[in-house]
Amino acid sequence: MKITSTLILPCVLALALSLGSFTSEASDKKEHPQKEESTKKAFEAYLVKVPNTNKVKLMVDKNTEGRLRILLTGKDGKIYYSETNDDKQSKYRRQFDMNDLTDGVYYFELYSKKQTLIKEIKIQSASEKLVSLL
Repeated sequence: MKITSTLILPCVLALALSLGSFTSEASDKKEHPQKEESTKKAFEAYLVKVPNTNKVKLMVDKNTEGRLRILLTGKDGKIYYSETNDDKQSKYRRQFDMNDLTDGVYYFELYSKKQTLIKEIKIQSASEKLVSLL
């Protein structure tokens, strides 16, 4: 009888500790909801090449009403386009004509308070200018 009670006691303690950790995690989410929100992305961004043209379309879906900074830079750090978007709308769409840019690698840099995202594109000329998304 003594052997079985010494085996059961550690099992009961382990079960009580594991249940306690689940309840503290749930109460921690209630007490600190900003922890869960901070893991969400501030925005999602996509680059799409417009067929049969040398244009790309930048599409951003914002989750917050915060400010969004958009830059188009070259590999050398030169800024070719700059915009700060303060719109309260959740969607941002803009088409960029890449005809005026020389061959090379360029970056669309997107900044908000919570997130930074960089999209890379490569322009290379053959007989015609070729724009490709990387």
